[in-house]
Amino acid sequence: YLYLKKFYKSNGHSKVPLRYKTEEGNALGNWVITQRIKKDSLSHKNIDKLNKLNFVWDIRENMWEEGFSHLKKFFEDNGHTNVSLKYKTKEGFRLGSWVNTQRSERGSMTKERKNRLNELAFNFSIHDSKWEVGFSHLKKYFEDNGHTEVPIGYKTEGGYALGTWAK
Repeated sequence: YLYLKKFYKSNGHSKVPLRYKTEEGNALGNWVITQRIKKDSLSHKNIDKLNKLNFVWDIRENMWEEGFSHLKKFFEDNGHTNVSLKYKTKEGFRLGSWVNTQRSERGSMTKERKNRLNELAFNFSIHDSKWEVGFSHLKKYFEDNGHTEVPIGYKTEGGYALGTWAK
């Protein structure tokens, strides 16, 4: 516990990597996993001590919530959830990869998660997603030009090949 407390103070979180060892060689990553496994047999006192360090009991749930939090911010900033596959946040979170995983797991995803994603107008189909991106550019083109007769070689300021998409 003291090693975890030290890790928490140094890193600001208690998400210890699996293979992490302290400077003294103690396998803190393994110890953390053991606490998760033995949660039901830990004393209330020990659970409270771990909770004070924002201990992550369910790492998969925590990762999903982290991804959703980044997606929500992306949506608020951009008005859509069509994240490119290689997109990373400023913090280095691989949001594009996370979004792709959500699409591939939609069949086994809980109803609650689907509902939360749907609140952000999440598109579970990559094909539909790409179409929506093209359509949003076409809509802007129409607003700027009053027509949708996009020249074949036309690209948006951001480099999107709208002419090819429209064709």
